[in-house]
Amino acid sequence: MSVKLFHPASGHNLSLLDPGTVLPQTAPADALVVPPTCSSRLAWLCRGLCLTGLGISLYLAWSALQMQPVLGCGGGEVVDCGHVLNSEWSRVAGVPVSIPAVALYGCLLALLSFARRAAPLAFQKLLWTFLGCGFLTAGLAALWFVSIQVFVLRHICPWCMGAHACSLALAGIALFRAPLTTAVKQQVGAIAVLAAGFLAAIQLGTEPPEPVFIPAADQPAEDGSDGDILAPPGDAELFAPPTALRVLPSDSARVLPVLGFVVPSFRGVLAGGLVMAGDEGSGAADAKTDQADAADDGDQAAAKPAAPTSQVVKISLGASRQRVKLNVNDWPLVGSPNAKCVFVELFDYTCSHCRANHASITAAMSANGVDAAMIALPVPLNSNCNKFTSSNHAGACELSELAVAVWRCNRNLFPTFHSWMMAAPRTPAAARAYADMLVGPKVLADELASKWPSEFISKHVALYDKAGRGSVPKLLFSDGMVESQVPASWLTKRLLTLQQASAAAEVPEQAPSELQTQGTAAAGAVGRPVRRSGPFTGGRK
Repeated sequence: MSVKLFHPASGHNLSLLDPGTVLPQTAPADALVVPPTCSSRLAWLCRGLCLTGLGISLYLAWSALQMQPVLGCGGGEVVDCGHVLNSEWSRVAGVPVSIPAVALYGCLLALLSFARRAAPLAFQKLLWTFLGCGFLTAGLAALWFVSIQVFVLRHICPWCMGAHACSLALAGIALFRAPLTTAVKQQVGAIAVLAAGFLAAIQLGTEPPEPVFIPAADQPAEDGSDGDILAPPGDAELFAPPTALRVLPSDSARVLPVLGFVVPSFRGVLAGGLVMAGDEGSGAADAKTDQADAADDGDQAAAKPAAPTSQVVKISLGASRQRVKLNVNDWPLVGSPNAKCVFVELFDYTCSHCRANHASITAAMSANGVDAAMIALPVPLNSNCNKFTSSNHAGACELSELAVAVWRCNRNLFPTFHSWMMAAPRTPAAARAYADMLVGPKVLADELASKWPSEFISKHVALYDKAGRGSVPKLLFSDGMVESQVPASWLTKRLLTLQQASAAAEVPEQAPSELQTQGTAAAGAVGRPVRRSGPFTGGRK
């Protein structure tokens, strides 16, 4: 009796079953080569999301390694890539988080290249187990970083959010569309929770990394004299003060007692009997005005001490790889104009991060052994007076102009006004009332009615543009810059290092000229030798 048989596992047609015929054994189900377990549309969707996330992560990693600002993401009230990417949360174990993201997206793309290939069922199960674990890990990490941006930093980075959106979409695919059983989904979910928790634990348990310092570019000296890097052509003129201090009418001058002396409030700084002229070119006219005012008041005119030698400092503009020179007497200053180390801060009075940074600066400048001063240049984050920002911080323009007006009316009261402004959020009305109390309503009104406060703000904004725009605060030093909030300990070490470099570069006095002798004698009243004018604090060998 013949029997026709078809064996599905072997594909053999058995037309005759003879005694002793051995049927082939059935192969294990997991070893069978079967078609792909996912659709073509799902596979290409996953590839597109991974490729997008990989491209964004590569760009962010490149910008972090090259210390370049990202494109199209200025410093605003909510959107501020610079603040996010320079924060302590932007790194894990000292490495930018975008680098591990590049590795994860690259691995997922490599695995997805097998998603549409016919393969044994066991291989496809293992493949989607790894993919599901990677998708869920990326999604949970995205939730962690989105929470940091929203609740801790209170700023967002659109580039980061784009990568996080891709990760969250992949996590959704792993939960609802991946060819995985419920038991396998629970297992890969547990692994993903452990991986994301490990990432969060590293960031929470490690010390905050040091601020990202953007060093100055190494360039040869342009004049070939002493090796100093000079400012690019035009910078010295561009960043010169718009005008000398405006001499107010004598009947509107407010007279304030300072250290036992009486001087008009709109004149220079009185420090230990040393009066500093507001502008070198108007020194003679200033002296005559002081003597006339003293005569009108019935006071005896005393000989005016010689002004200290003007100190010029070089600062680095970081990403632009340029440097500019600023005279400490020509810009709002906190500290002594003869300090051994002078740096520049670009900030906004409406910026909460700038107020927090002010506390670090105050602590660092008050530390033992630190002899530093800060040129304080307010940069309003408001498009009405700053064309290089898209944000509109309410009152930023008015507050910045008020600070400049107070400095121009009375230089030695500017640090008081600046500290008060940085102590808490201030409205323009409250700041105007406090400024009126300091320098007088009429003096302040005359200054605000002039064009000079807005002219100075324009100069600050131009410097902000050259420094790369983006977020504030920015700290500019002679050898580089930082564009983020800094710890007081880090800033203290940096100032002490710059002081040591300045002291090592000072030229020992051999045979001082007549002008230097006069300057040293004038500075003797405050117990500090006068340094020579130069691009850095002190001269160069």
